[in-house]
Amino acid sequence: MKIKQMKFKGAIIAISCLLFMSTVAIAQNGKSVSPTKNQTTDQAILQLGKPKNWVNDNEKIFTEAQIKNLSTLIRNFEARTGIEIAIATIPSTLVNTAQFDSFTLAIANSWGVGKKGKDNGILIGLSRSLRKIRINNGYGIEKLITDQETKQLISDYFISNFKEGNYYEGTLQGLTALQKLLDTKIKKRH
Repeated sequence: MKIKQMKFKGAIIAISCLLFMSTVAIAQNGKSVSPTKNQTTDQAILQLGKPKNWVNDNEKIFTEAQIKNLSTLIRNFEARTGIEIAIATIPSTLVNTAQFDSFTLAIANSWGVGKKGKDNGILIGLSRSLRKIRINNGYGIEKLITDQETKQLISDYFISNFKEGNYYEGTLQGLTALQKLLDTKIKKRH
């Protein structure tokens, strides 16, 4: 994965949804998840580290074989379309529920997902521990897919599987549906 600076649109295309239900995630001790002490977004991103691949599983949700399969799908899609997609699982030790949306946007910009000048990157950020998912689309992607289409993908593929504890299946189905939607939109433009 080549790391280049890319601009992401924060509010319009980036869609955030709570996983499983619309209530705030509750920690095991029954209290709301609280912010990390004196940790800035930059410090949390440093703790997260540089991307190792197209799939960065910081929560250890996926097996090595699953990471390899998702990465292969993304790499092949990027080779065919030029669109870069990164997946990051984000532990609750780095961010709380209230910070999640801005944190995923900061990751997308820090990692530089997408081609410089084309802003054609997508970051799929998810946290099993926080029960959240967010898809951040670069400015170039917003010309292809709408907020509603992104929200529908999250609901139909990611969340529906995550509710059953099927994180890999949900991510695989959501990624595949996203790529098919983008392929369709690209063909219509040409």
